[in-house]
Amino acid sequence: MRKRLVVDFRIAAAERDSLFSDDFRWPVAQSIYDDPLREFVEWSQQLPAQLADRPELRTAYELIESDLLVDLASIVGAWIDVSAARQQDMELTYNSDLRLYGMLQNDSFGNFSPIGDARVAGETALRNPARRASRFAKKTLGRLNTRFRGSPNYLSISANPLLLELTGGSDNLLRLAYADVAAQRPTSMRPTQAVTDLSVEIQHQLSTELAKVGHAPTPKFNNYISSIVADHLANGIADQQFTLTSKPSSSMTLFTGTGGSYLARTVSHAFQKNGARVVRTTHGGDTSLFADPLWQSIELPFSDTYVTFGTESAEEVSRVTESNSKGRNIPNTRQIVAGGSQFHQRIVDATSPISRVKNVYVISASFSGTRRALPNVKIHDIVYMEWHRRLLKQLSDSGYTVFAKRHPKGNGAGIPVFDDVSSTELRQTGMASTFDHADAYVFDIAGSAFIEALCTLKPVVLIDIPNRRLIEKARVQLEKCSVIVRANFNEKHLVETDLDAVGEGLQQPVDIEARRKFIYDYLTSHDAQRDDLRTIVEK
Repeated sequence: MRKRLVVDFRIAAAERDSLFSDDFRWPVAQSIYDDPLREFVEWSQQLPAQLADRPELRTAYELIESDLLVDLASIVGAWIDVSAARQQDMELTYNSDLRLYGMLQNDSFGNFSPIGDARVAGETALRNPARRASRFAKKTLGRLNTRFRGSPNYLSISANPLLLELTGGSDNLLRLAYADVAAQRPTSMRPTQAVTDLSVEIQHQLSTELAKVGHAPTPKFNNYISSIVADHLANGIADQQFTLTSKPSSSMTLFTGTGGSYLARTVSHAFQKNGARVVRTTHGGDTSLFADPLWQSIELPFSDTYVTFGTESAEEVSRVTESNSKGRNIPNTRQIVAGGSQFHQRIVDATSPISRVKNVYVISASFSGTRRALPNVKIHDIVYMEWHRRLLKQLSDSGYTVFAKRHPKGNGAGIPVFDDVSSTELRQTGMASTFDHADAYVFDIAGSAFIEALCTLKPVVLIDIPNRRLIEKARVQLEKCSVIVRANFNEKHLVETDLDAVGEGLQQPVDIEARRKFIYDYLTSHDAQRDDLRTIVEK
């Protein structure tokens, strides 16, 4: 009887008691997922320099760069699962709605983009693109025209907390949707020869990296990759012509949240090509602590100013920006600003002392499904589930009251996964709701929740799974004010660490002075340029 390779976290959750037995192992090392994509991303970051003499194609690539890399991460992650199952004669097991796995397993491909599919599911206007999207676009762009006339100085889009702090609220927020961009595209978009050639070059580079780790694509899969790339590039060619109903003036400023939003990138380009300024603001606070390969491709294009949190964060972003400019062969004119986070300062100000550690909140990563956070961010859903269950059980057996807090907006947030290995599984609870109840926190991935937990001044233990690379300077500072327990991958390709050290870390007293210094340096301090930005919205 063939062994099964369960790749769907929903099936794994339903079969957790039988699936995660003592002989459970994963057939693929995490490095096999990360390495080819990391090498590919490093190569792709040089493409804008290569396209310097073809400005239309260069702009198209930079517009679609983030979307393309997200799609390729999903496709590559699923392909390696499919290829590994074939090579090891395992039965790939997933629910039928995971279309990507079905295509790859059957070597039969349609015009399917994972990120495009997610957008269709999320935006009603995209489900009937011929008529409904056009009507939707006219309505929203009409509102936008009114907004331009009412507020000529600045506008904002894709707001995050730091953006709202800088602008004082959402009064001038553009409420556009992806359908507004799609509605302006030509009804027929045939790829030019330049687009076709670049698509094949990108496909060849990715396929070469996959072959190096023993998972070479099939000919049909190669054609699918080049087709996906060509479709993205064709969108980029068309969307650089996207126009707002009122032309931005050169004196205007656009404040944007994350650069990963295709809508924000497109609108940013529409402002920049008319001489207006674009200010992008960070989110979360964790990105300046890690050497994430995708960060610069997602956050930096189409921004004149990048606002991060504290002054140490700004220093790290400046270093990455300098490297990015050299790689893309462009002048490093981007202004980096330490905006200081009032959001995080409010958490610090509301802290209260604890007497002993009893209630431990263990914060889990969200499950990604086929939308994989690669390279070097998250591990496979199934590997993560197995590991995190072991962690929770160990802490529960150690006598703590363990709360397993899931991501409230993650995939499958309503599905029980950790209820049997914790006192309580919190599936729809925001981080702020934990502050008054937690005595300590444990993390195995450091995102925005980790940063917020540090601001409570309570004990925080970070289990450092090595696929995500912590910057050494940040590690040194974090070790002064929290406990870091290093993990690794064993011969079964599963996460292992000294779980006793995690429990011991919860009992270590917090160096409050060091914690406050970290918070100030990385989160709440600001520079004089922050005040200059605020004058824009006060005019």
